[in-house]
Amino acid sequence: LECVVKTQSSVAKILGIESLSPHVSGNPKFEYANMVEDIREKVSSEMERFFPKNDDE
Repeated sequence: LECVVKTQSSVAKILGIESLSPHVSGNPKFEYANMVEDIREKVSSEMERFFPKNDDE
């Protein structure tokens, strides 16, 4: 599931960047330099939603 979410997020960002849309121009979420960290944060929150961490462990 994590790989699927990472792939989906990566493809969406790349398509957004390549579209040259004025809506993504200048948006730090769509800059290659910030892409990896943004994807990690998004995927981490999605994984936490599906697989919450137990405090017992």
